[in-house]
Amino acid sequence: MRSFKFKYSTLVILLALYVPFEVIILKYMPVPDKIYSMLRFVPEVLIYLLLIVNVIHNIYHRHWISRTPIDTALFLFVVSAIISIVINSAPLTLSIIGMRPLLRYVALFYLVSNLDIPAAKIKLFVIGIILVGGIQSLLTSYQHFAGISNVFMPRATDLEVAGVQSQFKLVQTGWGSGREKGAGIGTFGDSVLVALFLVFIIILSCSYYLKIRIKTFLFKLFYLAIFFLSLVALFYSYSRASVLIGMAAIPIILYFERRIKRLFFIGSMAILAFAGVLFLMANESSTSDVYYNPKGKYTNPIDNITNIFSGSYVEHNLEHSRGWIILSVGVPVLQSLKLFGYGPSGDESLGRMAKENVSGTMPFQNLGIINDVYWVGMLSYYGLIGLLIFIFILWKIYKSSVVVYKKSDEPIYAVIGLCVAVMVLLAIPYTFIIRTFAFRPFAFYFWMLAGLMASEYRRLKRSGTQLQITA
Repeated sequence: MRSFKFKYSTLVILLALYVPFEVIILKYMPVPDKIYSMLRFVPEVLIYLLLIVNVIHNIYHRHWISRTPIDTALFLFVVSAIISIVINSAPLTLSIIGMRPLLRYVALFYLVSNLDIPAAKIKLFVIGIILVGGIQSLLTSYQHFAGISNVFMPRATDLEVAGVQSQFKLVQTGWGSGREKGAGIGTFGDSVLVALFLVFIIILSCSYYLKIRIKTFLFKLFYLAIFFLSLVALFYSYSRASVLIGMAAIPIILYFERRIKRLFFIGSMAILAFAGVLFLMANESSTSDVYYNPKGKYTNPIDNITNIFSGSYVEHNLEHSRGWIILSVGVPVLQSLKLFGYGPSGDESLGRMAKENVSGTMPFQNLGIINDVYWVGMLSYYGLIGLLIFIFILWKIYKSSVVVYKKSDEPIYAVIGLCVAVMVLLAIPYTFIIRTFAFRPFAFYFWMLAGLMASEYRRLKRSGTQLQITA
């Protein structure tokens, strides 16, 4: 049993370290485009296979898959999705494909929670992924100043499955593209994806630094350097939401740690630091008071953030972007009282929803853009009941993670518990802006850490530890 867990836990950790470099590794594989596109799904398929083998192994030894805090809620969510498919006569294949981005890493959650990975190995994984975060931060910052070499551009291919097309495009700049001028992409092939990963690294490195007793001064500097590099690199990703979320993570972590004095000190230093950066980077031609698309015009990273506070940006957002989606799609869908939504069948479902609820002309032709406000997309797919059940799943994860954070006698599990709790809290506003639970750099590590947390929560429960906590 021990050898099984050792082998498969090592595979999972190696997979987690592989994910940030997947785009570059696969780019240079000497295979046709179709094979290349299919290789993008290998990590996901590997997770399914490992989970199946784990379950078969447990059954053979007369064990069943271990229970977790979210089992009942997850079952109810799947039932609600099935009801939605049936009552809407949604195409089954499209519905399964539509549910996949949201639930694909739940398999990782159950796999990890059943492996009982040793604390020492988890600590090595955390150190390793923080180091990877440092590499991504340096590379993203370098790309802002020197430009992005073709070495880091992803291979552009198309793959069609059951009529649903998955496109892997080159991240060119300019109008109609997906990247702002000056944005770095690390090795993820996309600025939004590297920003999601950097937010995770900020949360993890800050939690690790505060919870683990680091005796060597050089190691302290190492973790602090990666933390600050990640924060700076976020600005160079040009992902405005990620910058704000990354900065918001710091006071939340310090509040959990009851470091009020340190919160005040770091807050003061951060204000002074960013004031200095603002002074150095500001220029007379700044146009942060007038909305413009940074994909068509270069702007420095500070102006890119301050621009969102301008009246013209707010107006543009409400008329053409996420603000319009919330008000013109989200509110009517909520008012329609479609308790089980329109079915999770992707664009097919969104098309039926738009005909019933969206009045006037949409500011964009691609219905899939509605998913950018992922809570609205989920409301349309799964309805109010499905959305509330999913939020309840997050609540169960949050409660369990706080227990692990406060009760575990293993410092590395306290780090994991703190990290998961903060990620849940930040995911609420973050998912109004980015498809957090659909994009791998956030979803993979969220569900993996949640699985580690669930494993420790089960151990605490078995040991008779008092799991009631006070606020």
